Amino acid sequence: MNSISLQIFVTSLSEFSEDDGVYGECYFKFYDRKAEQMRALNYRAYGKAADTLNGAGVNSSFVITGEIHQYKPLEGALNPTLVLDIKTALNLPPLLRQLDETEEDFETNEEENLVSY
Repeated sequence: MNSISLQIFVTSLSEFSEDDGVYGECYFKFYDRKAEQMRALNYRAYGKAADTLNGAGVNSSFVITGEIHQYKPLEGALNPTLVLDIKTALNLPPLLRQLDETEEDFETNEEENLVSY
């Protein structure tokens, strides 16, 4: 078991259940050999973290804290199974998700991208 904090993008979400919480698949980004990589990871969440994930739904981004559990390989598989057990989840608003994708646009065209509240 390893504690971890990271940003994830949820691609699948089970139906919410009081007993089972929610589970599904998510992606996270990391750097390996100076290149950005994406990796799929199965997750599960209970309690308030499950409520947060369920409320935002599929195709949502979150900053989470949790633990990664490693299980023995399934029959016929070479690698162990990893499951992210989410303890807390903070939903990122759509604006913050867009900033990651368009960061260069904001740097080069600052005057055109002013936001008024």
